[in-house]
Amino acid sequence: MLTAWQLHHAIRFGRDTRTSRSALALLVALCISNALAVTAAEPPSGRLTLVDDSGFGEESNVGVTRIRACGDCLYLGTWNTKRGGRLYRSTDGKTWQPLSDFGFGNPNNFTVQFIAPFAGRLYVSTWNWTQGLEVWRATLGDAVPFADWDKVASGGFDDRRQIMTTSLLVADGALYVGTIGTFNLTGGFFSPTVKVNSATGGVLMTSRDGRSWRRIDAPGFMVFPQIGIEWLEAFQGKIYIGSQALDHPSQLWVYEPPRRG
Repeated sequence: MLTAWQLHHAIRFGRDTRTSRSALALLVALCISNALAVTAAEPPSGRLTLVDDSGFGEESNVGVTRIRACGDCLYLGTWNTKRGGRLYRSTDGKTWQPLSDFGFGNPNNFTVQFIAPFAGRLYVSTWNWTQGLEVWRATLGDAVPFADWDKVASGGFDDRRQIMTTSLLVADGALYVGTIGTFNLTGGFFSPTVKVNSATGGVLMTSRDGRSWRRIDAPGFMVFPQIGIEWLEAFQGKIYIGSQALDHPSQLWVYEPPRRG
C-alpha cells in the first residue's frame, strides 16, 4: 500500500509512470470515498423529526403545555379548551398513551400545567378559570390509564380566585406549589403598555404527604401589583420564589424551611 509520502513523491516528480498512475488513481478513489462519506454523514446541525401532528389522536388538543421525563418514561400534558387537558405517557418518545380523562372529568381544567413525581406518585396540576386550580395524583405504575387518580387539591386550595399553578417543586422531602390568581388588565398580556388594574395575587403551598396543605405567607408576599408566583427553585436548602407583575418590577423572595430534627 502506498504511503502518503509515496503518493506525493510519485505524483509530483513522476519518476515511475506506472507508480504515478497508480497513485493518482488511488488518490482519486480516496477523494470520491471521502466525499461520499461526508454526504452520507449526519449534517452538523443534527436531525429534526416530526413525531406527532394529530394532537395525539385528538384534534382539540391544540397545545403541549408540559413535557417531563420521569424514570424510563416521558410524560406530556395538553391544552384543550373543548374537552379539558389530558396527560399522556410514552416509553419511546413516539407512541403516546393517555393516562387520564380529559380535564380529569372536568372540561374547565383546560390545561395540564405541571407534572412532578413525588413519593411514588405522579402529581399533576391544572389551570381552571372558573372553579380554581386543581391538583391530582396517581400511583406510578405500568397500567394505562392510571386507575387511582385522586384529587388532592381543588377550588384553588379553597380560594377559587387561584386559577393556575405556575410551578410544582419537590425539595427537602416536600411538595411546593406556586400559583397565580385572577387579575384584570388593560391592554394585552404581552403588550409593553399593559396595565394591571387589580390582582388577587398568588399563594405558596406546601405538603409533606401530598394531601394536607399548608400555606406559606408573610406580610407583602405576592400581593397587588404582583399577580402571583412565576417560578420556584430550590438552592442550598432554600426555596427561591420569583414573582410576575407585568407592569411593575418583579420580586424575588426566599423561604427557609424549618429544620427537621
